Amino acid sequence: MNTEIKTIRNRPLNNPITVIGATLALTLSAGSALALNAGPDHKKAQSERMHSEHNSDTWLTLIRSDQALGAPVIGLHDEEIGSIDDLIIDRGTGRVAFAVIGYGGILDIGENLFAAQYGKLDYSPTDEQFSIRMTKEQAERQIEFLPENWDDLSNSSWMDEITGIVDGWDLDGYGDQDLASSNTMELKGTVKEIKRHERGNSEDVIVCFDDEDGKSREVVLGPSWYIMGMENTPAVDERVELVAAEHNDRLIATEARISGQEIKLRDQEGRVYWNSTKHQSPRYVLLSELVGQNVEIGGSTSGEIQNTVLETTSGRVAFFGFDPNDNFLGLGDEVRLVPWSAMNIAADMTVWSESSEDELGNAELMPEDLSTMRTVKSIENAYHRFGMSVPSFNSDSSENYRTRLKTEQSGNAWSKDSSLVEDFANGKSVRLSGEFLSMGTTTLRNGSITASAMWLKTSEGKQQVILGPNWFVDRQGLELNKGDRVTVQGRTTTIDGERYTAAWNVNHDTNTWALWNNKTPAWVD
Repeated sequence: MNTEIKTIRNRPLNNPITVIGATLALTLSAGSALALNAGPDHKKAQSERMHSEHNSDTWLTLIRSDQALGAPVIGLHDEEIGSIDDLIIDRGTGRVAFAVIGYGGILDIGENLFAAQYGKLDYSPTDEQFSIRMTKEQAERQIEFLPENWDDLSNSSWMDEITGIVDGWDLDGYGDQDLASSNTMELKGTVKEIKRHERGNSEDVIVCFDDEDGKSREVVLGPSWYIMGMENTPAVDERVELVAAEHNDRLIATEARISGQEIKLRDQEGRVYWNSTKHQSPRYVLLSELVGQNVEIGGSTSGEIQNTVLETTSGRVAFFGFDPNDNFLGLGDEVRLVPWSAMNIAADMTVWSESSEDELGNAELMPEDLSTMRTVKSIENAYHRFGMSVPSFNSDSSENYRTRLKTEQSGNAWSKDSSLVEDFANGKSVRLSGEFLSMGTTTLRNGSITASAMWLKTSEGKQQVILGPNWFVDRQGLELNKGDRVTVQGRTTTIDGERYTAAWNVNHDTNTWALWNNKTPAWVD
């Protein structure tokens, strides 16, 4: 979805939100645009030319944050694993990346926590509970993490465990550090439009302008959670000066100045700032930390976030439940539906909006019964009030795990004759040895295919090893503990410019897991 946006300057920097602060364990078995800062006529015209990207009959399952937090999580054999302690949300797209699941303890005392990718969970509105393909024993064996400082995820032990899974989502489309020294071009112009385009698990901010030769240009700045969280954000009608290079048929900015103000994109070594251990700002926020936070407009508090509304199938926050500052002592509160991208969460976690107080105060009222909002058509007006089209709810950050699983099991993505399998089969033989770090999921073919993978600590650093399609690997009983010595025999190949290694055999002590038979994967035998 591409829509035009504008941003404001001098937004407030108070009332910070605490970034994810909890004892977590991670199990890796498996936007849209800001509201227009324009007049009513401009917004009306924008809404009139927008069209929904979905079938108006698309079924939605919406729940409030207080229904999600504390909801039971049921595992295999109808065992209760635990309950949802929190949800970890990408502050750019509003998509839920991980569900924090708590188990054990009494009244949350002594409770253990681990984090599971949201795409592995299903929600039942009838039973008002989530489910996950995991036994209670498997949940109890998950590794626990205690991040030292959630305000700087790059320096936490938890981030070390998921390097290449979370931060790797943002690297595929922006090129490596050599891009800044490749064939670059200098471009100048006046911003005509700003687009936010979802790509896999990320969302790009793209500036559109005519260069000095009159040629129309679209240049990717970076992920929305980073770009739109900066103090100096891009806006329409501002002068832009860029240095850009071509990567995967897109122009990627390596340097940028907006109205003379620099937007920091890469460090001196050419590495993107949003993945730098020195400069990384927090990408995620806990759902529980959003509820109750003030919303700032032009330096003053305009109201607070009373709750949020989650679309459970896609794992996307559809709305903030906004309570305007027009009630006496909180009496007679009327909670309003404000789209996720009409708010902005800055790098210091300040919540602010460029919409006016009138716009926020006149947003659609949140119904007591969310089941009245079951189709795209039923929520269109709530988005159109802010000059936005309804975002995609039928393709989540993991491209809808259930649909993808069915596709993979049918053999399309991982079949014997698929290009992916052929690439690995014809790859170069390799042998790796190292310490097991974690299991995970990665995406291949520009995010269109998912794979189970594991991370090893080798003499050459951390290395990712592709194991195969999720549905197959989940059944193999490949259970390893952090620190286990592992030997992998496999093959390496290049896919979309990235180097990958696929395991043929995984060996630990006397155990061997065979994933391929010569050049044929075990899942198609």
